[in-house]
Amino acid sequence: MRNVAIAVLVFFGLIWLFFSYIYVPNNTDASLEKNDVIAVKEVKKHVVDVADIKNLALLLNVEYLEEKEQVEQEQLPSTFDVIIELVVIYTSENNHKLRISTEARNEKKQFDMIVGDKLYDYTLSAINPNSAKLDNGIQEVTLSMFKTATISVTDLPKEVSDSL
Repeated sequence: MRNVAIAVLVFFGLIWLFFSYIYVPNNTDASLEKNDVIAVKEVKKHVVDVADIKNLALLLNVEYLEEKEQVEQEQLPSTFDVIIELVVIYTSENNHKLRISTEARNEKKQFDMIVGDKLYDYTLSAINPNSAKLDNGIQEVTLSMFKTATISVTDLPKEVSDSL
């Protein structure tokens, strides 16, 4: 019997707690005709911080290029100069081979070539004991030992230039 009385008291206590604190009745003293001024905060556009994007790219291990850099890359000229130097000529009986050093866009490479091989737009047409001739059908370039020559070539796609 005592348990039932305690349960009834706890039940009424919870109802009193609900109506007094949790369920808050409308304030009857407030006037419904009163025009309250509602303060509206200015909604700001979310500005993406560039540093956040750089850090995100670093976190995801992807390359991040700014738009300015992409525009500069698109405006590259379609032709560029290549400095060519004849390094060495190998000869033995009927076999002629040479090594050419090229410098294009501050990048140096060396190629071993025989007659008929292509270098950019030019084809190696002849190998002599002291010189070699490159020909592209329009212009013929003679390479001499210890002298450099500059040729203008058209910009090639990355896949083609890597195979050279």
